[in-house]
Order: sequence, then C-alpha cells, then structure tokens
Amino acid sequence: MREHSFFLGAVIVIVLAASSLSADVLYHITDLGSLGQLYSYAHAINNYGGIVGSAYAYPEGAPGDHPVLFDPTGEGNNIDLITAPYSCGIAQSINRFGETVGWTYTCSDTEQERATLFDPTGGGSNLDLGTPDDWSTTAFSINDAGQIVGVTRYIGIMVPPFKPPPFTSYATLFDSTGMGNHINLRGLGGHWSEAYSIDNRGRTVGAATTAAGQVRATLFDPNGTGNNINLGILPGAGDSYAQSINDFGQIVGYVYTSIGKYRATLFDPTGGGNNIDLGALPGADKSRASSINNAGEIVGWGQDALGRDCAVLFDSPGGGNNINLNDVIPPTPSWHLLQATCINDSGLIVGYGENPDGQTHAFLLTPVSTDDFTLRLNVEPDDVGIDTTTPLPGEHKCLKGRAIDLEARLFKNCPVVYHFDHWEGDVVDPNSPLTTVIMDEDKIVTAVFVASEPVCGDECHPILRGDLNDDCYINFADFVLYSDMWMSCTHPDCD
Repeated sequence: MREHSFFLGAVIVIVLAASSLSADVLYHITDLGSLGQLYSYAHAINNYGGIVGSAYAYPEGAPGDHPVLFDPTGEGNNIDLITAPYSCGIAQSINRFGETVGWTYTCSDTEQERATLFDPTGGGSNLDLGTPDDWSTTAFSINDAGQIVGVTRYIGIMVPPFKPPPFTSYATLFDSTGMGNHINLRGLGGHWSEAYSIDNRGRTVGAATTAAGQVRATLFDPNGTGNNINLGILPGAGDSYAQSINDFGQIVGYVYTSIGKYRATLFDPTGGGNNIDLGALPGADKSRASSINNAGEIVGWGQDALGRDCAVLFDSPGGGNNINLNDVIPPTPSWHLLQATCINDSGLIVGYGENPDGQTHAFLLTPVSTDDFTLRLNVEPDDVGIDTTTPLPGEHKCLKGRAIDLEARLFKNCPVVYHFDHWEGDVVDPNSPLTTVIMDEDKIVTAVFVASEPVCGDECHPILRGDLNDDCYINFADFVLYSDMWMSCTHPDCD
C-alpha cells in the first residue's frame, strides 16, 4: 500500500478477456464456447488450427453430446456436425485437410456407436464408415492421408451354445470409403485390442491384451498380419496404453504402477523396454500423457499435491520438470484447466477445464509470442493508496487482431464514493465500463474514475501516515502542525 497523498479517484478492478497476458505467463487462453449448453470438450487440433471435440446439446429434447468444429477465435461460431434429430456423437480427430472422424450414436443408446467421417461444413453429409451387425465401431484418429483407425467392439448377446468371437474388441483400420472393408489389426495373442492414434506414415498405436490377459501398449502392423510390437511397461508396473504417436515414431501414453497409479510414459518404439517415466507434478504421483507433437512436446493430465485434476505439459526427457498449465496462464479471468488433450506442431494446446463461470468448457492455449501486440493498461488517478486492480495495471501481451474485453468495476467497499467516468484510448465504447479494444497494434488504454467529493477516514480513504490534520492530504499544513508539536515539547519524555 502506498503512503502518499491521494486526490479524487477510485480503486477499480480491470478484468481482461481470455487472450490477454501478464509477463509471467506462457500462454494466452481462449474459451472455445459450446453449443449453447454448459459443457464442451476439445479433443484434437491440427497444424492449421482446426479444432474438434464435443459439446452437450439438446436435439429435440433428447440430451447428449454433439460433435463440434470449434471456432478458434472464441467468438462462438461453432459448427454442430450433426443435424439429424435424436442423433449424438463425438468428433475425436482432425487432419490437415479438415477431415474429421469420430462416432455417432442414438442419444438414448450409447452402446451402439458407429464410426463416422463428418461433413466439416455441418451440412449433415456425414459418412457412416460401416459397422457389422452385433458390433459397434469407434474412430479415434485420422492422418493426412485419410487413413482412419479405431476399434470394433462386440455388443451382441452370447448365449450358449454360441461361442464368443475370437475378438471381443479389435483395433481397426477403417475403410474410409464407407464400404466396410475394414482391416482387423489383431493384437498380442489375447481377445482385446484398440487403436488410438495413427501417424502420417501409417504407424498405429494403442493397446492389446496378451495371451495371459495383460494389457500392453502396442505398435500395430498396419497390414493386419498380427506382427505387432509389445511396447512393454515400466519396471514393476502393470498394464500400459499407448495414446499418441508423432511422425518421428515417438510414442506416449501411460502405465499403471505397482500401486495402481497412472504414470505418463514415453515408450521405446522398438519394444526393447527402454521406456521413460515422465513423472508427475510436484507432490503427486498420478499422470497420463495424451498427445505428442513432431517437436516432441507432450501434454496430458495429472494430479497436483492436493489431488486436483490438472492439465500438464510434460518434460520430454523425463527429467521431472513438468508444468502445471494452470500456473502459466493469466490469473484472471480465473480458469482451472483439467485436461490437455492435444498439442500441434506450433505448440497450440487444446483441452477442457472449468471456466470463470464454473462451466466445463473447451479451451485453446496459444503460446506467448514476441510478435504479439502489447496492451498498456493505466488507471487514473493511480495513487489512491489501495492496490486492488486485477490484473495490476501494466503491460499485457495480446494476440494480433484479437478483441479484448475490458471491464471496470468499483471497489466493492466504495460504491457510493467512486464511479467510472470514461476510458481514454482506442476502445469501442469509451463511456461504458464494459468495452472492447481491438489489438491491431500496440495500444494504451486508461480507465478514468471520479468521485463527487473526498471522504476522509473511510475504507476507501484511509488516514495516511503523516496526515496530522486528517484531511487526506500530506502537505505544508501537516508540517506546520508537526513543527508546533515539536516546539511545544520541553520534557525529555514527551512525544
């Protein structure tokens, strides 16, 4: 708290939109919105910024998830990729050409999933990739060549004397024409396998059971001959799952430790067992890796020391210097990032978390760049003696061309004394406490507050040290009083 004189003014709170940053954070954050309801989730981002996922919707009164192509600007122009009533689905992967895959299902029956190639325009010309009777299909990943992988699961009723199929679930390379000529990628000798990611060379990873029933991270033979590679586990660990592979063959996922905890893992693609434990957040022991880009950057999920779910950027060498992404985003507006699901080659990260309104929403994290424009925020007057601006007045890096919402609010204990007057600078509405600045260049914006008269001694106008006459000014009059007091003191103990 400053200790000097103040004049007519105000203590305010300035809240920036999601794309502004102070100097000590690494990412801009953008709320990707939803489809008008409370929940949305981003699952993938391509190298051109195309983002897909799902959002809760109410088609014709039937609740369920809808696949979404998100507006990366956060302006809310999201595209619902399902137009049919009572149909639900999830968009899971998008390639460089915007081709998007996932699955659809009847909203009232989540078991009957159908792998789908979505019409990215939202026009409804979605392609059912073909699902055998008594089975469901799910597409998890598409590469730039249009190859699609996922899983085919048996959902039929097994009643004696009928025998179960050789596979209850099998990793699948889908026929992208929709003709149903899928390839069973088989497994590791067991009855279960699933494929989660395919790179641009057609290499596919996922998980499969061994003949002994162990679940192991798996690198699949794309020809379906079954020459698959068991990627192993960490020392002393249990089951393992490979979640993502980049174009250099680096594979990440997670294992269960000996005490039943998840652990993010960088797998040895040769199956030689030289897997790397990526660690967890400080004071915690749970983590999962979801995605790796071609730069080797890895994101996923972990718990912090308090047991809270957090989005994580992992230290790729396994050095343990993992970053809780909640620590490197703007403190306001207040977000809690729960999961990072995908990172592209530019380092853009998507996932989902709790936004300032307490809603679970998809987010986009954009790395701070030296090319970003700077917004300088000032408060006038700025010497009121109570520092409660959030964030503090100063410089903030903002994405080029982004519209930044500004809000000026009265200090809660001083609603009568102070009031907002106007903004100075290039804002959309200088006379409204809620306004917007377009970051097409470096900008300086000042929030100006006034008060009808000074009120001395209340919570907003504390009596400052040295203000001997209690008039809220430290000036020559106080010096005169001090001099008189000093001159009148003749006893050694007087003060």
